[in-house]
Amino acid sequence: MNNNTNTTQNIDQNRPLASGDAKFTEKVKPNITNPNLTIESGEMSLHDTISSDHVEVDFDYVKVNNVYYRTLFIAGYPRFVAPGWLEPVVNFNSSLDMSFYIYPVAGKSVLDDLRRKIAEMEAELSTDMQRGRIVDPSTTAKLEDARSLQEQLVKGIERYYEFSFYITIPANTLDELNNVARQVQSTLGSLLIVAKNATLDQRMGFLSTAPYGQDRLAITRNMDTTSVATTFPFTSAELSSDKGVLYGINSQNESFIIFDRFSLENGNMTIFATSGSGKSLARESEVIYKDKNGTIQKEIIGRVVDRIFKKGKIIKIDNEIEGVLNPGIEVYAFNKELKGHWSKVEVATKKVTSPEIYNIQTKSGRKIQITGDHCLVTIKDGVPVETRGDTVSIGSYLPISRSINSNSNSDKFLDTYKIIGSFNPRFLFKEKGRVGIRNHTTGLTIPEKIVLSSSFFRLLGYFTAEGMADNQKVLISSMVPDILKDLKKYFDVLNINYSYAKSNSRVVGIYFSNGPLRLLLKSIGACGKADKKHVPNLIYSASTENVSHYLKAYFEGDGTVGKHEITATTKSKALSSDLLYLFTFFGIIARVHITRKRATNVFNSRKRTYYRVTISGQDNIKKYIDQIGFITKRKNKLALKLLKKANTNFDTIPELQNTFKEIYKELYNSEIPAPKNFSEVKLGTFKPSREKLNKIISGIKNRIYEIESLEGDDISLKKVKEKVAWLETLANSDLYWDEIVKITKVKSRHPYVYDLQVENSVFLAGYGGMFIHNSYFVKTEAVRSLMIGSEVIVLDPEAEYKALCDAVGGQYISFSYNSPAKINPFDLTQIREEGENQLGLKILSLHSLMKVIMGAITPTQEAMLDRALIMTYKAKGITNDPETQSKEPPLMEDLYKTLIGMEVPEALDLASRIEKFIRGSFQGIFDKQTNIDLNNPFTVFSVKDIQDAIRPIIMFMILDYIWTRVKRDIKRRILIVEEAWQMMKYPDTAQFLWSVVKRARKYYLGLTTITQDVEDFLSQDIGKAIVTNSALRLLLKQSPTAIDKLGEIFYLSQGEKQLLMAANVGEGIFFAGPHHAPIRVVASEAEHKLINTKPQDNPAPTMPNTKAWNRQE
Repeated sequence: MNNNTNTTQNIDQNRPLASGDAKFTEKVKPNITNPNLTIESGEMSLHDTISSDHVEVDFDYVKVNNVYYRTLFIAGYPRFVAPGWLEPVVNFNSSLDMSFYIYPVAGKSVLDDLRRKIAEMEAELSTDMQRGRIVDPSTTAKLEDARSLQEQLVKGIERYYEFSFYITIPANTLDELNNVARQVQSTLGSLLIVAKNATLDQRMGFLSTAPYGQDRLAITRNMDTTSVATTFPFTSAELSSDKGVLYGINSQNESFIIFDRFSLENGNMTIFATSGSGKSLARESEVIYKDKNGTIQKEIIGRVVDRIFKKGKIIKIDNEIEGVLNPGIEVYAFNKELKGHWSKVEVATKKVTSPEIYNIQTKSGRKIQITGDHCLVTIKDGVPVETRGDTVSIGSYLPISRSINSNSNSDKFLDTYKIIGSFNPRFLFKEKGRVGIRNHTTGLTIPEKIVLSSSFFRLLGYFTAEGMADNQKVLISSMVPDILKDLKKYFDVLNINYSYAKSNSRVVGIYFSNGPLRLLLKSIGACGKADKKHVPNLIYSASTENVSHYLKAYFEGDGTVGKHEITATTKSKALSSDLLYLFTFFGIIARVHITRKRATNVFNSRKRTYYRVTISGQDNIKKYIDQIGFITKRKNKLALKLLKKANTNFDTIPELQNTFKEIYKELYNSEIPAPKNFSEVKLGTFKPSREKLNKIISGIKNRIYEIESLEGDDISLKKVKEKVAWLETLANSDLYWDEIVKITKVKSRHPYVYDLQVENSVFLAGYGGMFIHNSYFVKTEAVRSLMIGSEVIVLDPEAEYKALCDAVGGQYISFSYNSPAKINPFDLTQIREEGENQLGLKILSLHSLMKVIMGAITPTQEAMLDRALIMTYKAKGITNDPETQSKEPPLMEDLYKTLIGMEVPEALDLASRIEKFIRGSFQGIFDKQTNIDLNNPFTVFSVKDIQDAIRPIIMFMILDYIWTRVKRDIKRRILIVEEAWQMMKYPDTAQFLWSVVKRARKYYLGLTTITQDVEDFLSQDIGKAIVTNSALRLLLKQSPTAIDKLGEIFYLSQGEKQLLMAANVGEGIFFAGPHHAPIRVVASEAEHKLINTKPQDNPAPTMPNTKAWNRQE
């Protein structure tokens, strides 16, 4: 049910409301600034603190804070009801809170009451008959019902219950409450249900529908089992037929939605969708990527995409989104086997931001900022699924990369002259292989080529941890002899001067005043204030050995070995994120926690925010020790001790309960119980680690072997094996599942949001790094229709079907001024139909086309045009005589010459309007006879290369040609008109589209019209008529601006509107005649490869949605 209200009452629930206490108002609740202090001080109890601020009880409503509530109780029911009779109430176009209370009644007492009632009614009927009265038919009906019920109760077929039904209506104003209440009572009245206002009992009614499970009104009606069963509110109907095309899965009950569109009253379909829907990341979201040279870098996505936009060719993907195709970068993704790899970015996009974005934080401290309809990858029943950002919940799990393959194309040395010279080369000089700054002290130089050695990366690590630089010198603070010795040795290799920093005669660091080296550190991004430090980008492209030296040096300086973990604390948020990314190069899952503390090196400082990077868990600590370690022996020894103390249950796999329950049904029972760990996972009390899961899988395999050795192979075990194989994929995947602990809405701080679309739909991004997700339906139907013998014709404005057409061996016809493909709009069908004048119909069609080409014309000019068209055909020997209509038809130039030859101003004006198609800028479109034919089962007409201004004209001409050929050769065909709103721009093109819709069934044609401009399409009567004459309709995700218009046309409930606004990719509502159901479009792997042909398409998820794929196969 729709329990939208969850209000805590501040009224004594056991206190009855007396008649003289019709209106009762609680005192206003004081303002609470600190709930904890309020409770501790005794000013209020916990219940008072969390209760509503204000509660008012009146005769016929309850007001909680600023919301009014009215409760209705059901006082009368019809004699007969069908299953699902409550559907109009459940789907009511407003939020309602409903409660049912069902009380079993002892059979003996019911039978005693029935015997008494039957005896009374028999006596009444007998008396009426003896006295000659007319028998009351209602008494007769009641007696029949009572006898039937008595028989069923005695046989045990039925049981008896007392049933209560209450509805509470919320509203923002009293007028709205009265209006909605009347509508609810009217809806119930249409079902012969009597609903009454709980006057003077509104408080008890409100509590009865609140989630307490207490029937305070206790207004019941006797019902048998069958009657109670019909009140079950959660009904879902099958929406399918015995044959046809699989359109998708019914989201309510996981059944197939299968239809043969030609078996319905007509074969037409309309599809309404939105464009890219703004699925994007906030500008500040970080992303790790490989550039064109194969060098790994990490940067905020806004800078990456903006740079791509400056260098690349920007295309308009839809009304809201711009993009650059094939930007030449790769991001880190995972495939269907859940293995990480680098994946090519197919399009980089940006759009104007949403007012609010979602900040999602995980247990490990990772964060991502996304728009509400950007999809994340979560795990459900052990399977990765895509989930919208505005529907994901706390407690869900997101995948983060367990490791990153860092095989980057890294340099062997640094060209110091080139790097420093990017600032100001005039101040540099090169001499004997060294680089210096002019007019500086002699000897302050560095090698022109610095080898990227382990010592160099340790220098960067030390500097990131404890370094600082000003305009004169660079200081690395440390009192550790091993660090000072390591730095001294490397400075000697570089042949630079250095000095020790001292305090009270103690060495506290090492510094140098070498200008070139200082500029080099600044140039590679190593310098910065403490709160702005980050890992230099060259670290990401270094070998794992050199990265380990960088981390070793950094953790020697800033790191600490605690009792159970290894930590490092920094003021820089960027640096903490960088470290999390770097650790994935070694398969280490690090965490970050925000702390507030005072700096230890500043007296009386205020508390500041610090980021504490932590490595914990046996596996992670062991990897750190084996692959990274510390500089000093002391820290290395301390780290080794952690292997006995660290937490071992750090890395677990969640959401496996249902999978284990299904396996349990086939392998175990009460006599052969499952192993302890198996049962704990099944019950949800234990989340296994990868190692533990592999051990459990081994036990399951042994059990399968035992059963097969006794009973042989069977279907149920094959299904179990499939589940076990998937569990092995999970256990050996490259994913770590991180629980969401916090979700907040924040205002977007930048005018744009950004996205990268990749081949397999997911990529690594965000603070610390997590995997996120990036019209599909029509192409799926087209492919499947080919399989059952239907021909498919597509009118494709954006060349979205080219690759699919090539893949299925189709005919791809591209129209442009220089294209070899030609269509003559003067073609005739050359078929004879009784009662139809084919030449007359063609001239009417040409009238519509010419009006689109010429614009507004006067009635005189329209008559002149009609005469000119007849004369043009006659000049070619074509008349109303069907025998003449097989001759070669005229061209546009022939009409132009006819108009010129009429030598009247009106005709000359018409000729001037089409002259640009004969001799002007549009020459080449109508200059030849038709040279194409519909001789392929899959034909695509593309008009992408045609200017927007004349695109509706060309679409009209192509549609007219298709219609001519369809009438000539009748066979089962589907015609898909993409971006149909373009044909709705002009009344004549819209009217022609409507005429095809009306007559399509006669010629065995199913027309599919697709539009993203919902409001323009439905604002016209013709648009509404097209919808009405389409037996199949599909509503995909909709914007808030269009949803009300669709609600009016399709009679959508409030819940259905919410479903469409919150729909994920490939989800919506499917209509077949008068019935509809929520749909989830699915495709097999083979279909996906055919359909996902263009980067700006919304790619289907390639993670194995086992339930959907198995059903389809």
